[in-house]
Amino acid sequence: MLRVLFVSVLLTITGPALADDLETCRDPQADSKLRLTACEALMTSGKPTGKELAMALSVRGNALAAKRDLDGAIVAFGAAHDADPDNVSYLNSRGIVYERKGDDDHAMADYNLATPSSLRGA
Repeated sequence: MLRVLFVSVLLTITGPALADDLETCRDPQADSKLRLTACEALMTSGKPTGKELAMALSVRGNALAAKRDLDGAIVAFGAAHDADPDNVSYLNSRGIVYERKGDDDHAMADYNLATPSSLRGA
């Protein structure tokens, strides 16, 4: 009985916190460190899926790229694209990181995937 009460209290407390984290994670005007912390908390919770998860992973990718952890950023943007495959901005971001890394072949592959076929002449 005590365990059930504890879990209920814990869920009541963390529910609003996750909502706040989601709001902060979504806010491009938020302080970058606070935004990253909120996005990481969301991902740790295991709650977000699809577009919300992709957005949080993209924030992680941007933070890793800023720290020059290019391999980590590539993984984060790839996971963001996997979570939301309709959003080609994650491919474009990953392409930019590949380009910074000097891997032009992978960069071009991502840029081509991000470009609509009607613009590629296909």
